[in-house]
Order: sequence, then structure tokens, then C-alpha cells
Amino acid sequence: MKLIRLATDNNGYFKSSFGNDLMIKPQSKMALLNLTFEANEIDLIQITSKNNQVTFKSDSTEIETFGTHLLKNNNYKGSETDVKKFYDDLIHALNGAITNADQTNSMSSMFYSSTGDGNQNLNYRYSPFLNPLNFDGDGASFFNNGAGGDNAVITAVTTSDKTTISKKPGLPAVDDRSNAMFTGLGVFGRGNGLLTIRLNTCITNSSGAEDNGFGIGLTKTDLTKTIEVGQDIPSSARDIEIRFNRLSENYVFINKQDNELEVNSGVAPLNVLGTPQDDKDVLFFRRFNNRITGGVIQLIGGTAPANAVVSTFFTHEVDSTSNYFPYVYFRGTSIHCEVDMFNYSIDPRINQRFLTEESAWTMADWNVTDLDYEGNPGNGFANGLAQAAGASIFNGTSANEFPLPSLISQPWNQTKTASLFLHVDVWEALGFGRNIQPDAEGYALRNFDIGVDAGVGNRICWSSLRPQFPTTVSLVDNFMVESMTLNLDSFDASEPYYSLLPTQPNLNIEADKLGRRKNILMTIPVNQTASGLVQYESSTPIFIDINNDFPINLKNLNFRILDKNFKEISQGGEAAIMTILLD
Repeated sequence: MKLIRLATDNNGYFKSSFGNDLMIKPQSKMALLNLTFEANEIDLIQITSKNNQVTFKSDSTEIETFGTHLLKNNNYKGSETDVKKFYDDLIHALNGAITNADQTNSMSSMFYSSTGDGNQNLNYRYSPFLNPLNFDGDGASFFNNGAGGDNAVITAVTTSDKTTISKKPGLPAVDDRSNAMFTGLGVFGRGNGLLTIRLNTCITNSSGAEDNGFGIGLTKTDLTKTIEVGQDIPSSARDIEIRFNRLSENYVFINKQDNELEVNSGVAPLNVLGTPQDDKDVLFFRRFNNRITGGVIQLIGGTAPANAVVSTFFTHEVDSTSNYFPYVYFRGTSIHCEVDMFNYSIDPRINQRFLTEESAWTMADWNVTDLDYEGNPGNGFANGLAQAAGASIFNGTSANEFPLPSLISQPWNQTKTASLFLHVDVWEALGFGRNIQPDAEGYALRNFDIGVDAGVGNRICWSSLRPQFPTTVSLVDNFMVESMTLNLDSFDASEPYYSLLPTQPNLNIEADKLGRRKNILMTIPVNQTASGLVQYESSTPIFIDINNDFPINLKNLNFRILDKNFKEISQGGEAAIMTILLD
């Protein structure tokens, strides 16, 4: 019997050489007596310039829907925190890759992740562009200071297919933002989307003060949880805002990333009172490529569609975790300021937060514009978008096209095939990699259908990508000690198609596992500890045959510690110590 003690600080790689003769007799055996090491969190994935590109086509038949974005370069560990961060960053990149192509199906949509069947799913969904104040009587939960139900300060009146909004009659003019409506549920979509509001009739009150007009904004703060009824919206919550005071004064805006104070846009209001209604200025926020731009659409120099001009006031960079909640406030009285065409691309997950089982409809029944579903929430086109100032900008017929095209031209109830192109490293981290065919640079394509899917409850404009395997969320629960010098009589059968993975697509992952010989000295089950310290001690060492027919004069003896997927560990703390027995 021989005892050999080894040590390493090289990520579990034991590399040893012996100056003295270390003779191994024929038909010897080897066993692991003990092992102590500290493992850092196992890498989930390391994102670099070699695997960070995200490519998406919302319609595989239309090159115009091709868009790309980059994942952040980062080393994501297998901890719960890092896994969440990885998904946040990935969803952010996917949403950034949604193009704004004209006359395509990508114009109002988003990616998000969800938990189901023990796995983390990727979901792609069209975002309904709707009137949140004609929301089956509930106002998309615009409440507190606002509309919907028994409102306190805002009047929203639906006449035919138009919803006009103003301050409640009798309330005086103010110079703050206390007469407001806002939401804690109707979040602005995270992908590609648009928010509009039109100046229907805005009359100067001649006071000369900042007590006229209205403002529209987006805030990262859920105002329903932070302010009381009638309380002013604090400056800290005004992340993005555009305000109109009167016809003789330029629009002003706030983009907190650049300046917390209001900034003069340099653009004067043009059409804000009288008739016809359809030529009035339209304020907008548009989200695309992980940016929100804000500005105004105006008819300049005539009434023809070609005269529609877009003025962009600012660009706001969005992060991977923040929600943006719309708000509207009025300073001017009801006779001095009235707006309409308040529509926006709403986060389609609102049904998970707001709608009840008793609802006659669910988000799964929605078309993007609601054109085919009478009686469901009011849509943007039914509220005048198709007849608005510069309507051709919205429907893609103008030479000066606004980069969020026709909402009415798409057959939203028809299935489209989308394409998602990610590096195989990313697919593997998501639990998809074993069925993926990579190209020479390691990227792989996966197609999926968006549309009516009877198999998942007639989900309109919805697709969910479900992985075959769960994402790693902790330290591995089993380590292996592998000999790199001596052949051991050990076998592993944890995978099918060893010789083919991951190069062959569409392999049956449920097929019988195919065994192969592996030089495994011992497997070590681990109950994870906060420190990551692994201590193994065997009172009855298990000897593995070396099967050497002849004596071996051993000059080198190398081992490595691997995780359960045969990947090297990230070693932390002090040196790893291992004791080997030779019999």
C-alpha cells in the first residue's frame, strides 16, 4: 500500500512529478482517501466579444425585420443572483434587437422571461397599442389622482371612438402636477413601442404664468405606492416628461439623464385649437433599441400627409431592470385644455398583475390593435390614430415616415415565423444548447412561430420558448476526481450521443444514455455550503482497477477536479489537498 499526498491552487488541476522511483505493480488499484477544496461559484456563462451578439427577425421572410444587439461582457456565476442578472441582461439585449422596420410585425412587441414547469422560459409577444382609459371600465388601473372608476380630478369622456381627457370641471388652474392620473400596472412595453397624446383643444388662459396646458411623462417610480391623492408628483419621479403651457411658448421637456430641470425644446406648438381635429400636434414617446425618444409630430406647411414633420427633443437610455409608468397631469382648467388620442404599447403581462379570472377576456385574446375583438379594450386606431396629424407617418405611407409604422396593415391573427440567433454558449446556459446546430463561429439559429397556437390556449401573437433543461442556479451538487495519467476501469453514461454533441441538431435527448470509459477515481456528492468548502473523507476507500499488465515507473501523477458536466472548477481559498492510496 502506498500513500500519496497532492496539492494544487490551479483550479483543481493537480500536476505532480516525482524525483524518486514510484513503482506500480501489475494489476494495481487506486482509491481516493480524502479531498479538501474550496470551489467558487460555478460559471453559468462568460460573455465576451466572441459570444455576445443577439440577432432577431420577427418575420423570417422579411429581411427588414432583422435586428441585432450586444449582451454585456460579463462573467455570470451560477448563483441565483447572477442567473437573474443574466436573464435581465439577455431580455434587455433581445428587446434591443427588435427592429422598427416599416410595414412589419415588429413595430409593437417585446421579450420577457417567465417561470414554468421548473424552467425559465423565453417569451415573445406583441404589445397591444391601446387606449388605457377605455379598458373595460377599469382604466388600466389609472387611479389614485386619476381616471378610471370614481376619479377625483380627471375627466375621461368616450364619445363614439374618441376619448377626451381634461381636468374635472370646476377645478382651478394650478402651477404644479397635483391634478394627475397615473398607473401602477399599465407599464410601457419594454421592447419596441409608442405612446401618443394629441392636443385636441388647448386655449391660452392669458395669465402669463405656468398654470396652463398639461404634461405627459414616464417615471420609473410606481406613483400609486409613493404619493397620496392630490399630492404633487415629485421632481425625483419625473424621469422623462414633455409639457405644453400655451400656444405662444415652446414645448419644454425633462430627460433626467441629461438635466433634472426643464429644457426649452426650441419647437413651438403649431395646431392646438379649433377645427379640424385631425391636424393637431401629437406628442410622443417612442421606445426602440433600448432607448426612449420624445418629441412632437406636426403638420407644417400644409395639410397633406407629406407635410408631417417629426421633431425629436431627447434620447433616453433605458436599463435592463426599470419599468416605466405613464402619467398625465393638467395645469389648465377643463375649458382651457383638452387632449385625446392617449394610446400606448402596453406591457402585455398586465393580465398577470391586474385582470381577474372573472374577466370576459384575457390578454391572450388580444390583437395588437384590437381590430378584430369588439367589446374588448379600446385600441389606438379606434381612438383616432389613423386620422391623426401625420397619419401617414403612423401607417407607413409618408415620405417622412415616423419609425413605428402601420399598426393597421398587419394580419395580427396570422402566424408568423420568427428567428432567434444566439451563440451556443448562450443557448446552453438557457437550457437549449443540446439540440442546437452551431455555425463556424458558434452561433445557432432557432425558429419559432408567433400567432394563433391552439396548443397553448389560442394565444394570439404570442410565442414561448421552453428549454429542455433548467438553468444552473447554484454550485454543482456533484464533483468528480479524474485521473489524467493512469487509465482507470471506470465508465460514465450521463449523456446520449457523446460523440455527436453538440454538433448534431435535433437529437433525442431522452434516448438511452451511451456509456464511455472515463478515468473517474471518485464522485463526490455535495450539500452546498455558504463557504463553498468541500470536504471528503472515506472510512472505507473504494479501490478502482488500473488494469496494468506490467509494472509502471510513475514519473508524473496528474488529476483534476471537475463539476458534474466535466467542466473544470473555479478554485478559491487555500490550496486543494488530496490523498491517494495505491494498492
